[in-house]
Amino acid sequence: MVCMRRLLQTAVFGLSILSNAAALPHTKTQTQNRGTNISTSPTWDFPLWTWVENLAVRSNGQILATVLQPEPTLWQIDPSAKQNGEKEPTAIHSWPDKNALLGIAETEPDVFAVVAAEVTFVPEVAQTPGSAEIWRVDLRDDNSKEPSVSLTTRIPEAGFLNGLTVLPPPNNSDGKSTILIADSILGAVWAVDPRSGSYAQIIQDPMLAPLPNGGPGAGSLGINGLHVLGEYLYFSNTSRRTFVRVPVDGATGRLRGPFEIMANLTDVQPDDFALDREGNAYIAGSDKVTRVSRDGGDMSVVTDASAVLGCTSAAWGRTPSDSSTLYVTAHGGVGEDIAVRGGRVVAVQLGESR
Repeated sequence: MVCMRRLLQTAVFGLSILSNAAALPHTKTQTQNRGTNISTSPTWDFPLWTWVENLAVRSNGQILATVLQPEPTLWQIDPSAKQNGEKEPTAIHSWPDKNALLGIAETEPDVFAVVAAEVTFVPEVAQTPGSAEIWRVDLRDDNSKEPSVSLTTRIPEAGFLNGLTVLPPPNNSDGKSTILIADSILGAVWAVDPRSGSYAQIIQDPMLAPLPNGGPGAGSLGINGLHVLGEYLYFSNTSRRTFVRVPVDGATGRLRGPFEIMANLTDVQPDDFALDREGNAYIAGSDKVTRVSRDGGDMSVVTDASAVLGCTSAAWGRTPSDSSTLYVTAHGGVGEDIAVRGGRVVAVQLGESR
C-alpha cells in the first residue's frame, strides 16, 4: 500500500474528479454562476486526510458516507446534529483487507450495496486485479448492535469499479432491484443480481471509456457516477468531461438507443451527481457543484463556495425538512504536502423543491 499522504495527494487528481458516431451532442451554452445565492453549511467534518467519497441517504434522514482513506469505513451521520459533540457519526462497518470504499446505493428499503476494493494511485490510478467486491449492508434492524454485512460477489474481471446505482424493478418483476456499477477503466457498466451475486458486463462503449491519452489521475478515469431516471441511464465521464444519457431496457439495463451528450463540461472534471425529479443534474467535481438542465440546454454553477472544496458526490435529503437540501461529500482539498481540511459532508440549501 502506498503512503496514505502520498496516495491522497495524487488522488485529488484521480477520483474527484469523439467516440461513437451515434452520439447526439447538445450545443454548449454559457455557464451562469448561481453560487452566491446558495447557502452551504457543514453537516460533519472528519479529521485531516480523510477522503469522503460517496453517500446515500436513508429514508429516516440519516446519511451513509463511504470513506476512501485513511480506513475504508461506512459512516452514518445525523444531518440534524450540530457539531457540538452530540450525535457524532457512527462507524457502521470497516473493511480491513481493503483500502477504499467507493459507490453506494439502496437496493431495497434500508439495504445498501457498497463497492470495496484495493486502490493504488501511483504510478497510475488502478484497482488491484481481483480486489473489487460488492457488499450488502442490511440496516433494517435498528435495534441490532451490529448491522448485517455480507459479501454479494467479487468481479475479478473489473478494471476499476466506481459509482454504483440500482435499476428499479419493472412492474412485472419480483420487486428486486438490479445493481449497476460503473467501470471507469474498461469504460463499461456491470449488472449484479443482489440475491444470487451473478453478474455480467451489459454495456461497453467508447462513450464510457477514458480518452486514449487522457493522462494520469482523473485523465485515466472514464465513466464515474451513474443513475437511472425513467427510461434513461445518465452518467458522467471524468476524462472526457461529458455528461451523457442513453435509453436502456428497464428490465436488463442494456442499451436501447443512441448516446446523447447532455453537456460538455469543459472546466469541470465530473465525479458523481444527483438527479432531481425533473431530470436536472447536480454534478460534483472540480471544487464546485454544476447544474445541467434536463434538456442539456443550460449549465450553471450552483455553488463554488470553499465549503465544497474537493467535492466528490451528491444526494438529496429524504425527509420533509430537508427535501430541498443537496448533501455533498468532499475530500477537503489535497495538494502537495498539505490538506486544506478534512473530508466532510456539506448541506447545500437550494430553497426549492426537487
